[in-house]
Amino acid sequence: MNKPLLFIDFYGTLNSGKFWSSLDEPTHPWHGRRRPIEAFLFRDNAPLVDDWMRGKHTSEDIHHIIASEFQLDFKMLFEIFKNDCQKLFIEQRHLAAIEKLKSKYTVILSTDNMDSFDRFTLPAQPRVAKVFDAIHNSFNWRMLKLDNDGTYFKQALAEAGADFRDCILIDDIDKICNLFEKLGGRAFRVNGVGEAARILNSL
Repeated sequence: MNKPLLFIDFYGTLNSGKFWSSLDEPTHPWHGRRRPIEAFLFRDNAPLVDDWMRGKHTSEDIHHIIASEFQLDFKMLFEIFKNDCQKLFIEQRHLAAIEKLKSKYTVILSTDNMDSFDRFTLPAQPRVAKVFDAIHNSFNWRMLKLDNDGTYFKQALAEAGADFRDCILIDDIDKICNLFEKLGGRAFRVNGVGEAARILNSL
């Protein structure tokens, strides 16, 4: 019998870091620019971000837009982004808890994310690829978790030969958790990395 799937989200669940976090350092020449950049991209141009996570844009595409909007040097801005993506770590306590669950579940790191996740974040922490049985990035799947009433989840379960009734999702987004439960699975909605650790240790 195939093992049930355990989907674990990344941002807001296993990590709470920010893009361009080094811009918060008081000594940085672009100090204070992170929040305006975030507002411009994630609030004012949310559809663009969604398409970035669907694989329709690269990180370079997005940073050319940001650099133009804020009159910043593209190469410097992109290097900051790359370096800060490499700092988005999963804590060892989470990886240790996940490793213990692999005897009972096929554990999947399931993230609505960008090409930067595969290019910069994962290579900086090679243990992640060893701990998880699979890594599903929306950029590669060309769809978000909520797209088309959960096509991603349906496809992942079909490929694994698993049943929703046996599968679990740990995520910080209410809509995603509600959808997963509507499809027949069990979801844990978390409020931060500390709560995620507690849930992982309770399974």
